[in-house]
Amino acid sequence: MGLEDFAERASLHRSAQFRNFDLSGVECRDAADGSGFTFEGVASVVDVPYTVNDQFGSFQETIRSGAFNKTLKDKTADVALYINHRHADVPMASTRAGTMKLSADPNLRAVANLDPLRSDVVIARSAVLRGELPQMSVGFTVPKDTRKDVWNADYTERVIHEINLMEVSIVRQGANPHTEAAMRSIDDLLNADTTAFMQFLEGDLFKDFPTLRFIIPHGGGAVPYHWGRYRGLADMLKRPPLSEHIMRNVFFDTCVYHQAGIDLLFRVIDVGNILFGSEMVGAVRGIDPETGFHFDDTKRYVDALPIPEADKRRVFELNARRVFPRSLVHMARAAGHPLPIVREAELQAVESFLAGHVRGSATV
Repeated sequence: MGLEDFAERASLHRSAQFRNFDLSGVECRDAADGSGFTFEGVASVVDVPYTVNDQFGSFQETIRSGAFNKTLKDKTADVALYINHRHADVPMASTRAGTMKLSADPNLRAVANLDPLRSDVVIARSAVLRGELPQMSVGFTVPKDTRKDVWNADYTERVIHEINLMEVSIVRQGANPHTEAAMRSIDDLLNADTTAFMQFLEGDLFKDFPTLRFIIPHGGGAVPYHWGRYRGLADMLKRPPLSEHIMRNVFFDTCVYHQAGIDLLFRVIDVGNILFGSEMVGAVRGIDPETGFHFDDTKRYVDALPIPEADKRRVFELNARRVFPRSLVHMARAAGHPLPIVREAELQAVESFLAGHVRGSATV
């Protein structure tokens, strides 16, 4: 893997990230006036290098003193306290509500007043005191600024000088202190895939923007498995059929790591809505002991499908031309058929021309 591949690491880590730290001097005590429980602990250390694992391997990261100052000074910032980053749950405390205070000493410290009448608070208190939730984790983004997010020349060391803090969580401990953070980021991606489809179902986005296109990765998350549920919800909400309401504008890729999952995707979703996608090297690395091949070698799964070769070509190539119509201009010019612009109404004719004049598959 060349240096240009590792350079993608910097872009990868500009999205939401999570880092776990051992709870240092944690306390969970009853308030003196009996009004609740007080949780206190170090949410993040500073000036101490630690190892972060990602799809490229591992690197050393250090959060510098003062990195949290921007959030701490922002009176409009709303930082919430969760258990295990369960953002769908009601926060146990938050800075906006005044039930959690954050400070830097220079480590990031959280002090939260928890409601004893909430069952999740009672469970969390017991788990912390028993040592079953022994870590804290921070969720954050980093500004796209090379002065605030500094990488060395070979992208093996990172120093963060400013953080946009989103939340803190009390979490369980993995075998590797940072493994849990990586697993949560994968979970969040899969949840987001499914959430996006539900938002499309409930809204009228494509009525207002009929030519807008989205690709939901990872085979559409849980959507194909629960296709009947979404069809039923559309009916209950008085929405048009999914084929009209959503699927003229939404496509799924084939980043699914087993044959049965790909088989289900193609049984449920029209082949015209599926694009080939491969994450090699993907989020799950290693060889599947049941097949002897890498989990993320998704082309093998598509090749094994009992569908016509013409449909496979749509998945590997032609569907991508519909989703990315600007690419048709470049491909047509390369084939000696210059087109200054490509409009929606022209796509079918251009695809027919390209199908007869351009050989090989496009890279998706």
